[in-house]
Amino acid sequence: MALLSGGAALIYEVTWARMLALTFGSTTLAASAVIAGFMGGMGLGARGYALVFRRATRPVVVYACLELGIALSTAILSRAFYSLPRLFAEMADVATTDAGLHALRFALVFVLLLVPSALMGATFPALCTVMIRSVRQVDRRLGMIYGVNTVGGALGVLVGGMFLADRFGLIGAVNIANVVNLLVAAVALGLRRVPAAGAAPIGEAAADDALPTALPRIVIGVVLFVSGFTTLAYEILWLRALRYGVGNNSYALSTVLVVFLLGLGLGSLLLTRVLRRGAPERALAVCQCAVGVLSLAGMAGLLWLLSAERLHDTVSIYSAAVWERAWWQRLLVDVGLATVVLLPATLAMGLSFPLSSRLFLGSVRRLGARVGGAYLLANLGSIAGAVAGAVLLLPRCGTLGGTKVLAVVNVGLGAAVLAALGRPAARTLAAPVVAAVVVALLAVRLPPAIPLRGEGILLGTDKGTAVFEEEGDQATVQVYELTNRPLIKTMTVDGYNIGWSAAWAGTEMYRKQVLLAHLPVVLDARIRHTLNVGLGSGTTLKTLAAYPDLETLDCVEISRSVARGCVLFPEGSVLSDPRFKLIVDDAVHYLLRSHKKYDAIISDGKQHPFYSGNAILLCREFYEYARDDLSEHGMFVQWIPGGTLATDFRTILRTMGEVFPYVEVFAYPRASILMVGSTAPLAGRPVLDAGRFAELTRDGAAGRSFIEHRDVLLAGWAASRDQFMPLVADAAPSTWDRLILDVSSFKAAVSEWDGAESANFSLLQAAARAPRPAGERSFDPGSGAYVQSANLMRQAWLEYFSRQFGKGARIAQQALRVNPQDRAAQAALRTMQQREAQESRVP
Repeated sequence: MALLSGGAALIYEVTWARMLALTFGSTTLAASAVIAGFMGGMGLGARGYALVFRRATRPVVVYACLELGIALSTAILSRAFYSLPRLFAEMADVATTDAGLHALRFALVFVLLLVPSALMGATFPALCTVMIRSVRQVDRRLGMIYGVNTVGGALGVLVGGMFLADRFGLIGAVNIANVVNLLVAAVALGLRRVPAAGAAPIGEAAADDALPTALPRIVIGVVLFVSGFTTLAYEILWLRALRYGVGNNSYALSTVLVVFLLGLGLGSLLLTRVLRRGAPERALAVCQCAVGVLSLAGMAGLLWLLSAERLHDTVSIYSAAVWERAWWQRLLVDVGLATVVLLPATLAMGLSFPLSSRLFLGSVRRLGARVGGAYLLANLGSIAGAVAGAVLLLPRCGTLGGTKVLAVVNVGLGAAVLAALGRPAARTLAAPVVAAVVVALLAVRLPPAIPLRGEGILLGTDKGTAVFEEEGDQATVQVYELTNRPLIKTMTVDGYNIGWSAAWAGTEMYRKQVLLAHLPVVLDARIRHTLNVGLGSGTTLKTLAAYPDLETLDCVEISRSVARGCVLFPEGSVLSDPRFKLIVDDAVHYLLRSHKKYDAIISDGKQHPFYSGNAILLCREFYEYARDDLSEHGMFVQWIPGGTLATDFRTILRTMGEVFPYVEVFAYPRASILMVGSTAPLAGRPVLDAGRFAELTRDGAAGRSFIEHRDVLLAGWAASRDQFMPLVADAAPSTWDRLILDVSSFKAAVSEWDGAESANFSLLQAAARAPRPAGERSFDPGSGAYVQSANLMRQAWLEYFSRQFGKGARIAQQALRVNPQDRAAQAALRTMQQREAQESRVP
């Protein structure tokens, strides 16, 4: 029952964290609010158990009722979560400051989660009162109950985070957890006629129930609080540090959390063996010292694994050798990496709580109250540790520096425990002294930060120098530049390239940043107010700033570190434009709360095997919030890589087509597909004059990105909503409840990526051949030279994707005969001819 109950509890926590992010956002403070509400409620429930049920004579019946209550309350509450966003948006208007908004968020989460989390917290002392009625049973079963419950939590993360939510959605995962709670309750009720160990009410036991200790209870309470603090702070820091090896994707991070919880559970199971050796107070001090030493040793091991070239290429997702493996093989590598780094320290952490709780009891007679009190103190410490780890330690000290600080705290706590014993023997002092020396040596010898070797400046090479690196509260942001050509810069977030400087003009990576800015302004010259989702290098906003008629240039960016890195780019000068406004917030949360109407909302969506954070920016709810924040003639512009997985591309088309009544797709092979959604047709809008476009882009940046003429943008039109929706009718939309795109790229085989460009552009070609919508619904790009050459180039690229390089080159030559000024066709022809020459030299 402890195993299953723990598993169900973690399924709830994992699913609720994702559900509530729709209402409260995905920022660090928002996530901390959910952790605080969940753990605070559990602590209060554990402490209140003995107060509410102190006269109960059949604790197993009480336990069954708690499980029934959990099933009922979670079933009702989880469904209500999806009705919260609009209600919270209205309530948030009352909060006029950021501090007020954070306070409102914490208060609401606590109230919402109080009942189910309190019931879950009460199950631990309930199980203890069912199974423990003597001193001997305390020593044999206390650690076992907590350990098995925590191991069940690890299994809950494994099953819930990596299978149930992906297969059945969040509500489906909650339903399955409800069934588990009902099953546990049924088993417990079936045991109600089995005589308990003594028939006394809860809290009453035999006379010889004393559990004496030499430690003052206040000292034990401090140990419970501080060890809870450091445990959750370590978890925050290590989840970030291990991203440097496993990447930032849901499956890999769930694997890390599973190993962390498994270590805590297995450590708790060691309690009986430790108590047999006697001197539990000394064991507690040694345990805290071990946590400090093993934590730093684990980080030293991670540093060694990621710094050595050969080892890095064996274990890091950023190496081709690991990336080319099947997804389940990558997960096994992640398990091995997390086990080496985390398991030794988490075993010691796991032993600390039941050992401290055993010393905190005083007597079996007060078992329920004291176990609940210990649980509350540990959870209060955990809440403080989660907030401090995310808001203070991580951004100010980094993963490695934060671990050093916490290691010192643990060793100091161990020394304080020994000091509280009075005059310990010399050999007793050996543990904290040795631990202090080891921690000091490691702290001095280890560098300030663990190196993150992501994609680098040249997509997988190390030919650049990091001129900026910051482990922010949301992500690790780096800015690289070529050593001998400092104007060539790129920005990475958690190792993934997201922004490029103007020196990259002529590349597909830079071109998409410019396309995102020019296309909406060209499609409707009335645009005055824009919102960019994400800042990056600032290139898109800098390009927009060249249009003097634009009145506001808002940007919502979740990471302050990105803004600080952006100033190193020449394009970062846009931050000083008086029209520019930076909103540091989660985009979904901002759109939900914002009352401002925008003429253009621009989103740069990406799918990547080791970065799944953008899945929420490609789901139905995000599109709905964006649609609701558009002006009467506003448009939402979504960039999608041409090489997006074919199944993902179909899902994105279906999702966006369900939300917007008008969707136009523009394709710019080989790397860019832009989707424009709106509530009014694009046809009939005042298109920006070609002469005005030439005047505003005379600096040449657009031309260097193959946008030498306004008609290049219009000629990219590929298909309308009414044409592509019948072709993707069998694709499931991505929703907040079931984020299909969250792990699809991680699980995809390399072969699926290889054929993605061909499949996606073929789909658009098929859609273009379908009957076009009549009347005002039909967007007409015209029939000029650029339109004709663009149509031919799409055919040329399809041949190229099919490895018919010669045929593609001949079609590209035909396009240039139609339009000799088409710079994109000129560059494509050179690429195709080079590939044809290479193929001809291969035997």
